Amino acid sequence: MTAEEYINTILRTEGEFFKKGILLYGSKADQFIDKLFRKYEDNNNNSAPILLLETPQNCSAKDLCNAILTELGLEELIKKKQTLYEKQENVLCYFRIMEVRFLALKSFDVAVPERKTRSFNLLLSTLKLFLNSGTGIILAGTERTAKVIKANSQLQRRFVFFQKDLNK
Repeated sequence: MTAEEYINTILRTEGEFFKKGILLYGSKADQFIDKLFRKYEDNNNNSAPILLLETPQNCSAKDLCNAILTELGLEELIKKKQTLYEKQENVLCYFRIMEVRFLALKSFDVAVPERKTRSFNLLLSTLKLFLNSGTGIILAGTERTAKVIKANSQLQRRFVFFQKDLNK
């Protein structure tokens, strides 16, 4: 099954939301997500259950939550002083209200540090939290992203991997 067939099957599935992640890695991963997003929007009257974001540079878990809330038009929630837990809860609440089924993060490599850090581990834990809540995650990155996800046994079990290169 191709990545597009796999994602389309999941998007057509009714009932409980998807609890797996999809990692697209390779030179064409970002372009594939853009194409998929446009195609889904065109076929569904611009009401895609996919929230598409460019991964913020040196992204922490709070940065990701703030970027999501901004994209959802909820800037007032960013201005409040909140713990990471409160930010995560706000995101999950609005994912349910707005029926977001997938969070698609382009260029995830910009969030991957040279060495593991506590901040990056919190970011990965936030992705796991979103998956556990029923929001699917689509990550686009390079082989470097794939290695990081595969190195985390909990994430490796939760992600399906597709390589998207020039010739594939």
